Amino acid sequence: LSARAGSVLAELGIHVTLVVGDGSEGYPPAAPYAAIVVAAAAPDVPRPLVEQLDEGGRLVVPVGPRSRQELTVIRREGDRLVRRRDDARRSSRRRAASHPPAAKLSRWS
Repeated sequence: LSARAGSVLAELGIHVTLVVGDGSEGYPPAAPYAAIVVAAAAPDVPRPLVEQLDEGGRLVVPVGPRSRQELTVIRREGDRLVRRRDDARRSSRRRAASHPPAAKLSRWS
């Protein structure tokens, strides 16, 4: 899949580096990151991603059990991490959602 995607992108003149691996581990060689956005849900915040945040960097990840996740935003402020959850109970316009689980996370029961 990655090789095919690389070929198609190259044909389109889009030059990118593709990395195949467990997304919950991030990509340390290119860290630190100003922002990390995760689409697949995780039972808890993946620690390797937090460790790869730059000062002032933000991590956005859906967190929670398979039946219900909350969109969680973590911001690094020096040695401190500020965590904010977007809880559906705070606003009638927001709803908790189920996101696809990260495929290889062994923490899912």
